[in-house]
Amino acid sequence: MKRPLDTSPEIWERTVQNWRRMSGPEKVESARRLGRATIELLMSGIRARHPLYDEEDVHLAVMRRVLGDELYKAVFPHKPDIKL
Repeated sequence: MKRPLDTSPEIWERTVQNWRRMSGPEKVESARRLGRATIELLMSGIRARHPLYDEEDVHLAVMRRVLGDELYKAVFPHKPDIKL
């Protein structure tokens, strides 16, 4: 894996060493937590841009971001046009 440009070589090496020490289930749990944190960050951004959205609207906006416009419209044809 290539080191991200915003990460020092020392920190990157520690990160890689930590990943190598993890068991399979620990890696899965780490990925699950990272995925959840990503969704929560996305939801926070949507709430900041659209303060009048209720929770359903926020979840629909997340789905639109994750699925893309075409698939979102195919899956949720009856929902309003949610802005991101």
